[in-house]
Amino acid sequence: MSLLAYLDTNLPCHQSMVRILRELEAERPESVRVTIVDIGTGEGQRLWQDAGLDAVAIAIDGNTTVTWGEGDARRTVSFIHPPGFTWTGDDLRAAVQATLCGDLRPADPAEAEGVRLVSVTVRGQSIRVGNEGAETGQLVMGEGIVLEITAPRGEHGPGQRVSAAAETLDRVLQKPFTPNQLTLQPADDGVALLATEEQVIVATQADTGDGEIMPQTLAKRWRSAMRQALIEAALARPATPPAPEPAPTPDAPQSPDEALRNPLAPPTQ
Repeated sequence: MSLLAYLDTNLPCHQSMVRILRELEAERPESVRVTIVDIGTGEGQRLWQDAGLDAVAIAIDGNTTVTWGEGDARRTVSFIHPPGFTWTGDDLRAAVQATLCGDLRPADPAEAEGVRLVSVTVRGQSIRVGNEGAETGQLVMGEGIVLEITAPRGEHGPGQRVSAAAETLDRVLQKPFTPNQLTLQPADDGVALLATEEQVIVATQADTGDGEIMPQTLAKRWRSAMRQALIEAALARPATPPAPEPAPTPDAPQSPDEALRNPLAPPTQ
C-alpha cells in the first residue's frame, strides 16, 4: 500500500506527520511505502496543486478520504490538515491496518467526520519597559507569543491592535477552524491577515522596523506562528473525549405493598 503525503518538510508543525509516517513504514517495511511530496519546493507545489489540494494531506492508495469498518464501528475520515483537526495518529494507524486487511474503501468527503473544535486561549497584552518605555503589543495564543508590534495604526496603539486581533480570533475559533483558513490579503497600508473572512490584523511597513523587510514577509511570519499555535493546541487535545461518569443505578422499584407499609410497623414474619 502507498501513503502519499503532501507537506512542507521545513515547517516544524508538519514534523509530527513525518514522524507518524516513518513509524508506519518502519513497522511494516514489506507492506507500506511512504512518499513525501515537499510542497515547500516549486515542483512539490505544482504536484500539490495538480492534486486539487489547498491544505496538507495524506492519500492512502490515492484517496485522502476513506472509510472502514461496519455498522457502529464504521469510520469515515479525511486525512487533510495536520493531525488533530480531522484525524489523529491512531486514525491513520487504523486506516493502514484496514488497508492491509482489505477493508479500506474510498469515501465521499461529504460523509467524512467534521473538523473538530480547537480549544486555545487567545489574548492581547500590552507591556512597557520602564516608565518611559514604548508600548509593545503582544498577541498570545496558548502559551506562546505569536506576534509583537510597537507601531500604531491610525488611531489604534499597539495594545489596542492586538486586543482587537485577539477578540476576532476568539470569535472565529468558536466554530471548527483549520490552519489553511488563515490567509493574506492586500490592504491599503500593508498586508492583512484574515481568519476565514474576518480581518485579524494588518502588517504595515512600520511594523517591520526595517526598510528591507516587506509587510508581506512579516504577515507570512505571523500566519506561520498562528498556524503552529493552532496545530499544537490540536495535538494537545485527547484523541477521544473522556468517558462520562456512569449514571447511578436506581433502586429497584418497590411493590405497592412495600411502598404503602408503615415504616414504624414491626417487621412482618
